[in-house]
Amino acid sequence: AVTIALGFVQVSSFVDLGIASHLPGGGQTALTFAAQLYTLPVSVFGLSVAASSLPDFARDSIVAGDALRERLRSGWSRILFYIIPVTVVFIVYGDLVVDVFLRSGMFGAGDSRAVYRILAAYSIGLIGYTSVRLLASAFYAMQDYRAPLRASGAAIATSAGLAVAFAWPLRDSPDPLGAAGIALGSALGSYVNLVLLAHGLRGRPGPLFTRAMWRGSARIVAATALA
Repeated sequence: AVTIALGFVQVSSFVDLGIASHLPGGGQTALTFAAQLYTLPVSVFGLSVAASSLPDFARDSIVAGDALRERLRSGWSRILFYIIPVTVVFIVYGDLVVDVFLRSGMFGAGDSRAVYRILAAYSIGLIGYTSVRLLASAFYAMQDYRAPLRASGAAIATSAGLAVAFAWPLRDSPDPLGAAGIALGSALGSYVNLVLLAHGLRGRPGPLFTRAMWRGSARIVAATALA
């Protein structure tokens, strides 16, 4: 259960590739390249913060709910501090990111544009992808392994349904826009996971996202836009 829940991004990517295999025009290859790029910040920021927070979560869940709630808020704020700018960069300047990491040899301008569209679509879900790692760790600290599994299952099912709904009408497009539709469905599905986990925690340590966090997130967005 823990492996499946924590591996939501990997399982979702596997499902995305399975759907893309039914699309013509090299969409599966472009999807693979884009997935390699968007999973990098998920691993660096989401997984690292969740892993470092788990021992503290376990201790706080025994001592007091307030301590666990504040620890969760602190970890979530750290994730948002890094992932919001990354999201903006991937959406606005993703073409440059793709060129830096992938442009060489047979990988031409057309390939770069295709991967960029998919990367931008995936990036919409970066906040969801990274945040669920942290929230799921809080459930594990409280010895609840079923809630993250149920949330991941619902998110994967939603992602798959949206991916098919977005990709199928675009399956015959000259550029692999269908693959971008798959990525968008996966991105939106990540927020199903996030909402279910956050709702499940409301009755335990209490509400997580405060007005101060909203203001902090708005300041991060503003600073990123000015940069």
